Amino acid sequence: MTATAMTSSPAPTAAPSFALTRGALRQLGRQPRVWVGGGILLAVLLLAVLAPWVAPHDPLEQDLLHMLTPPMWAPGGDAAFPLGTDGLGRCVLSRAIYGARVALTVAIVAALGSMLLGSTLAMLGGYFGGVVDRGIGYVVDLWMSFPPVVLSLILLVGLGTGVDKVILAVVLVDWTRFCRVIRADVLVTR
Repeated sequence: MTATAMTSSPAPTAAPSFALTRGALRQLGRQPRVWVGGGILLAVLLLAVLAPWVAPHDPLEQDLLHMLTPPMWAPGGDAAFPLGTDGLGRCVLSRAIYGARVALTVAIVAALGSMLLGSTLAMLGGYFGGVVDRGIGYVVDLWMSFPPVVLSLILLVGLGTGVDKVILAVVLVDWTRFCRVIRADVLVTR
């Protein structure tokens, strides 16, 4: 082999280093929108955790003398109810603060459940291949052919009401996205 043939061969590429990841994180940290989004998420998380001490009223307490009070900055508003009251006189701000707990619970548990279900099926299909992989692929294609909102509503009608049912409906709708992405990685690795 000649010297020119040896020098023209491509050099092996190195695996991404930790410095590259640290640099990417540092660059991401310089973006104002990341700080704004992180601040909003941190504020909602703190409000949810500190809800009993931060909320001005009990979210279930009814005050029928203050039904449909407008927000405090509107004419007829009351400073005791900063965002006003609903049709039963319950403080809207208190209900929103306590509602953040439910929203964060649903978001975190549903995301983890979707990840676990989708990842497990993707690894099974990618590892075993053949009939198992095709069967899981067909189920994923069939499930993704339904619009997510319509599928969620159908599942909620069939499952009933409750936070656990909402979480289950979200898991059953979103697992396919994890399954598609992770299956491709499992096939590359296998």
